[in-house]
Amino acid sequence: MMAVRVRDKRRFVVTKTAEGGLAVKQRRRRRRGAVIRLSAELLAAQGAIREQIEDELERRAQPASQEIVAAAGRVLGKRGKGRRYRLPNSRRRYTASLPKEPPAKRTGALASSWYPRPVKIQRYSQGITITKPAAQTRMDWLAKLMTKGAVRRRGGVLKHRPFKRRVKQNAMRRIRPIYRQPYLQGR
Repeated sequence: MMAVRVRDKRRFVVTKTAEGGLAVKQRRRRRRGAVIRLSAELLAAQGAIREQIEDELERRAQPASQEIVAAAGRVLGKRGKGRRYRLPNSRRRYTASLPKEPPAKRTGALASSWYPRPVKIQRYSQGITITKPAAQTRMDWLAKLMTKGAVRRRGGVLKHRPFKRRVKQNAMRRIRPIYRQPYLQGR
């Protein structure tokens, strides 16, 4: 009797025949239709989950943006620690801010000019839309001037008073719990 050696056991099967001999048969290939149908179902489920997460991100971006506005009010609504000035045409005084400190509240216009504005970002490579929290100010020119510093018209230099980093740090404490909640809860 001749020894039968099968090199590729994944493609060939050795079976016994009715006469007692051995027969080498090629394995049947599995039908690919079931795999294609399954992957289409997975893609549909993946798309549905992606849409749910995008909707949830969009829903959470508004309260997170409102937290940024509130943090801007907390940071910019404080008194200064610097020199005291007399307000023009009155007996009142206010305390200015020190250089490299957030600007002091004098009229409250900069603090109250912030408003929430979530921003949608489309990532075409992944085919996903992300909504991130953001806030803007109506006095953007003043915010830039305060952040970078400037030279005054009448001489002298306005030292920079950065506040955006402090606003971001202050807001992140309250934004993290908003985004750490489960996304697909009970669905």
